[in-house]
Amino acid sequence: MRVEEAMWFDDYWTDQRFQQKKPDPNGAEESRCGDNAYHRHPISHDWIQEHSYHSHEDGTPDPKHVLTDTNPPRVLISEHFAYFGKSAIDIPAHIMFYDEQDLFSGLRNYRCNFPPVLEGYIVEWLQDLTQSPGIYDTPTHWNSANRPSCAKNPATPSPVNPKTC
Repeated sequence: MRVEEAMWFDDYWTDQRFQQKKPDPNGAEESRCGDNAYHRHPISHDWIQEHSYHSHEDGTPDPKHVLTDTNPPRVLISEHFAYFGKSAIDIPAHIMFYDEQDLFSGLRNYRCNFPPVLEGYIVEWLQDLTQSPGIYDTPTHWNSANRPSCAKNPATPSPVNPKTC
């Protein structure tokens, strides 16, 4: 992904460009899994997690997801990305095992502060991947045994205080 813009969650929540990314518990699977699910309460500034894939099945907030999903409290925006979903590709060995260490296996999140040579390999690989940007397959969790799909029953969102997470 080439980051083109970064914004605060509240700005993402209210920006007209991203209204269709708000989760709709009664919509089609893609809209039930919308990622525009976080914003702050206007008075308390506690996080509100809308009923989404990351909330509990009944729509109540999941403090673990609130804490991880909102830290850092910024959303990265891009039109230039490659999303592979359940057709995920392998990281090339010369990147995965740089300096004979398994740098990426089984881990999620982002990495930073790579040695310059490894950074060059990663950038070259990512540039090749994004020659044809876009979505290549659906998320692995869609229609899976672990979690068949995004929950369908709406519930009233409630604030979550990050200090209690």
